[in-house]
Amino acid sequence: VLFYCLHVLCSLALPLIAFALLQWTQEEAPVRWVGFGLVGAMVLANGLAVVSKELYVDRCHFMGTWTMNALSALAFGKVLRLSLADAFTTNLGQAIEVMS
Repeated sequence: VLFYCLHVLCSLALPLIAFALLQWTQEEAPVRWVGFGLVGAMVLANGLAVVSKELYVDRCHFMGTWTMNALSALAFGKVLRLSLADAFTTNLGQAIEVMS
């Protein structure tokens, strides 16, 4: 959640920085270091937005894989507890019920 919030904040900061950069260009005598600072802030915000989104997607994929593996292990363990006689006498509906 932290990575997604960072992505949203950086994405919201980009138009604000662009607006500040436009205001800076319309000044009578713009200070050069302020312009460099605004461009640097825009580059930093864009870079952080991209990196934080990739980290968020990676964490979601990681947690999804772990969840799928855990659920598969639970279902497999439940099937292994069936007796051999019950395993061959059950129909498809009962097998689905066992898996759930």
